[in-house]
Amino acid sequence: MFTSELYRKLEGLVQIGTIAEADHASKRLRVRYDTDVGDQVSAWLNWPAEISRNCIHWRPLRTGTQVIILAESGDLSNGVIVGMLYSSGAGIAAPTSSPDIDLIQFDDGTIIQYDSGASALTVTAVDVLNLNAQTLNINAGQTNWSGAISHGGGGVDTSGPLTCASTISATGAISSATTINTNGISLHEHTHRENGQDNQTDPPS
Repeated sequence: MFTSELYRKLEGLVQIGTIAEADHASKRLRVRYDTDVGDQVSAWLNWPAEISRNCIHWRPLRTGTQVIILAESGDLSNGVIVGMLYSSGAGIAAPTSSPDIDLIQFDDGTIIQYDSGASALTVTAVDVLNLNAQTLNINAGQTNWSGAISHGGGGVDTSGPLTCASTISATGAISSATTINTNGISLHEHTHRENGQDNQTDPPS
């Protein structure tokens, strides 16, 4: 009897099952697993957490996910989920097979990806990407924009030259502390002939 009970406890120390129910409000899970007498569903188990000194990571888990359970004395009521497995049959396949890529993929197609081989970080948002900060600093050797830019509130300051390959339109005044040139003619310093004569007018003041 002692030997069989010890064998049962050892055999049940590690179990593989699938999440049958997820209670996000109470952060608890029930897991379906195989036994000698058929499928069983565990009692409510504690939610596996990712907590570090500087952050707390919330991960809503999904039913059908394969999990690894460590059960004290082989008793699943004392079980702790210590890992999760990919499961192609449950539609939870690995999003990539590349050894160079670390990737987070959301169900709507949004992706956060870092490619160590290419040294490239890519964030792909299906719809909206919001950045909220008191100060946003972007330091790059070159910044490329594609698509329209809408700026509301505050000013735009630049310490370098600004080049535009298309039309500049303004509904307010355009001012300059120095000269404004168009087609090689200075708006501030140009002159005209006076009344059709050879005398030149004074530059605008």
